[in-house]
Amino acid sequence: MDKRIIAGPNMNCYKICARTLTILVLTCSFFVSILPFYWLLISALKPPSEIFANPSLIPERVTFENFYQLFEKTMFLRNIYNSIIIASVYAAAGVIVCSMAGFGLAKYPSRIKKPVFALVIAALLVPPSVLVIPVFILVTKMRIVNTYQGIILPFLANSFGVFWMYQYISGVPDELLQAARIDGAGDLRIYGNILLPAIRPGIAALAIFLFMQQWNDFLWPLIVLNTGNMYTIPIALSMLKGVYSMQWGQLMAGAAVSVLPFTVLFIFLQKYFIAGILAGSIKG
Repeated sequence: MDKRIIAGPNMNCYKICARTLTILVLTCSFFVSILPFYWLLISALKPPSEIFANPSLIPERVTFENFYQLFEKTMFLRNIYNSIIIASVYAAAGVIVCSMAGFGLAKYPSRIKKPVFALVIAALLVPPSVLVIPVFILVTKMRIVNTYQGIILPFLANSFGVFWMYQYISGVPDELLQAARIDGAGDLRIYGNILLPAIRPGIAALAIFLFMQQWNDFLWPLIVLNTGNMYTIPIALSMLKGVYSMQWGQLMAGAAVSVLPFTVLFIFLQKYFIAGILAGSIKG
């Protein structure tokens, strides 16, 4: 009896200490992760001469001159437009292609199903840089160099996306699809009206992944695009580096602006993204 009375307060004290320690660790982790973005933002609001001369986290003088110079002297607005169009179309089309491929691999019996899936897994092991030369030759022969199509089409069938959709669609009950077929629904109707709503969290997670991948891509756009009005944000930011100097103020302003679209996308889709990641991890 006495042991239980003593163990009760000790256990409560242990839980309180553990919870307090967890909160402290998470709080410290939050500030450590957010500090680079905060430093990026305040650097964009400082005069270029004070970015490194005054490393304080609180700027002495706030100015929007860096943003003005960036948008006035460069084609950064056009570069933002290019990135938004390319990343959005790539994410939307990639979700459709990957989900259709995953649907076929997961729900249609075939003799070549296992070999095709093995090729998808093998493609995950191939570094993208290895494919640059053959893909560029193909794009050149198709005459789509320096176009949106040249950026989007070659890597539309993303191997990770196919694998992700296969894993996710495998968890959809076969009875649900068979009932739709009994009611007379065709394959396209099953795909559009039944399958897609059932895997909405997985689609949101894949869309964010594909959007982020294309938004941050540097190597392939650098190879395919050759005019300033077609550059994406990563290439435009790299062009701010001169031979003898670096436009740090404009670079910080451009980097701060480039974070906003993806942040907005994640805010609107975070519920589905988290649900999709958790469900995918459980099914995997």
